[in-house]
Amino acid sequence: MDAMIKGLKSGEKLTLCMKQDCICEACPNREEGGGCALGTEDVVCRDKAALEVLCLEAGQEITWPRMVSLMGQVNRTDFQKVCHRCRWVKEGLCSYELLCRYNAQAARELGTLKFETP
Repeated sequence: MDAMIKGLKSGEKLTLCMKQDCICEACPNREEGGGCALGTEDVVCRDKAALEVLCLEAGQEITWPRMVSLMGQVNRTDFQKVCHRCRWVKEGLCSYELLCRYNAQAARELGTLKFETP
């Protein structure tokens, strides 16, 4: 994940998809052939919801500054729509506040922070 973010920050583009991708590479639940030991239906639903919330489509390429800008527009309702069934949220590993904190840090690094986190 760190290598991917470093690449994006250096100008690489991210191609949006709704299948196993480079973000999934290190996941211990990843199965050969593109599957997930925990099932993929929930992940596909979250991917689809995220694309809808951000007004994006699978196959689009996006830059780091654009992603940071879009993520800065995500509100609590959007977060709930995308992540309400995610086990990371249920286990306390992720939250709307954490998303805001990380995005504010990225926006500060880009010099585009317009407001502080809630």
